[in-house]
Amino acid sequence: MKIKTWFHPRPPPRVLLIFPAILIMLLAMFAGALALSYSNDVLAVVGIVLGLVWMGLLVLVALPQTDRWFKSSEKWFKPLAASLMFVLLFAGVVELLALVATGLGTTGGGILGDSTPKFLAFISHDLSSSDAVALLDQAVSNVRDGNNPYADANVVTAVVAIQSPFDKTTPLHTGTFSNYFPYPPTTAINNLWAQAVKTPDVIPAEVESKLGYPAGFFLIPALFSYFGITNIHWVLLILVLAGMGITIAVTPPRMRLWLAGAFLGSLVIWNGIASGMTGSLYFPFLLLAWVLWKKHIWLSAICMGVAIATKQVAWFFLPFYVILFFRNMPWKKAVLVTGVAGTVFAAFNLPFIIAGPSLWLDSVTSMMRDALFPSGWGFITLVLQGWVHTESPVMFTFIEAAVFVAAAAAYWRYAKVYPYLGVILPVLPLFFAWRSLWPYFFYVDVIMLAVVMQEYGAIAENQVPVSGETAPVI
Repeated sequence: MKIKTWFHPRPPPRVLLIFPAILIMLLAMFAGALALSYSNDVLAVVGIVLGLVWMGLLVLVALPQTDRWFKSSEKWFKPLAASLMFVLLFAGVVELLALVATGLGTTGGGILGDSTPKFLAFISHDLSSSDAVALLDQAVSNVRDGNNPYADANVVTAVVAIQSPFDKTTPLHTGTFSNYFPYPPTTAINNLWAQAVKTPDVIPAEVESKLGYPAGFFLIPALFSYFGITNIHWVLLILVLAGMGITIAVTPPRMRLWLAGAFLGSLVIWNGIASGMTGSLYFPFLLLAWVLWKKHIWLSAICMGVAIATKQVAWFFLPFYVILFFRNMPWKKAVLVTGVAGTVFAAFNLPFIIAGPSLWLDSVTSMMRDALFPSGWGFITLVLQGWVHTESPVMFTFIEAAVFVAAAAAYWRYAKVYPYLGVILPVLPLFFAWRSLWPYFFYVDVIMLAVVMQEYGAIAENQVPVSGETAPVI
């Protein structure tokens, strides 16, 4: 196949906007990392502002009229976007070399030793395995042994087994940590763990030890283990590449290289795989759920079911996904789609719910109910930087819920005209959460790009404009 059939020489502005959006997200993350490393208030504010700009750009990508607004800028905007794509690809190589030099996922400093810059050491350490990976590895072993992973979860033995850093565990604001705020120091965490490893069967009250995820979280890797693939990095890589491959295959041919460039330039995807970030377990399914919703409805519903059966972040997308169908298709079909997604969720989780209803519920909701310390980059920065003095998450929970309801109500009104706002609106409430971690926002930009590209495919086939706008030539 000739390369020109895979490359659109004049892609619409909405497609090109994704590359500055990806860059701004990366800059926001780096600003946040620097702010945490050096306790810098200015950089913390910069990180928040850049994060909001990132979300604003994604809103523009979702709006068809953006193509008209940026039409006069096409001559300079396309070269800029293409240049950004190559910059992002180059940045990925440079980042990889830098993290190898600093010791990717280690605390030893890599080949630079003690001369490692503080913020690079922070990023490298941040990419190391966490307690979620440790508990996942333990849960897979329990499944293989015929044990209930929820009943046998023990974060101490799990962390020791894979030698995960102690400060990558989840502390609780209780016991000896009750006097610390907004977060216990690394020395206190290490001291606690120094004692915990001596009696691994006794789990400290100050550490979250519940397996706080739906069953797909460990059943999918367990399935791979039956085929001899036990390394979580390989599992994540296979899932992500499969999801990307299918997405590229169903994308209009002349858009495919632009989409592949966005995938390759999205460093958070590859960082997530390298660090074993478990968000990569649900990302491919969430991606396909949105990409396939028009032409492959039932496969889309199955993928959404797998996503919500794997991690709770996907739950925020489910109401918007359901609204999408109810507002754009006959209600009977929308009910069936919802039922399929719910059936898939039940297929993964029902055996464990039956085995211990309260145990399953207590585990899966632990991250929402337990006394977790605040963390993240959003509204919670006001607390982390000491600008707002509160140790209670109640205000943040109330604001988060209010924003969620408002976003869902707005989407119900506009889902027919702007269906792909349903990709960005679900993460908006998380900006106001007590725990507003960056991984909650990962992948949204490339999902948005992929679904918008499907829209242009429909335009090309039908030769009709979307939402009354002028249809671009594909």
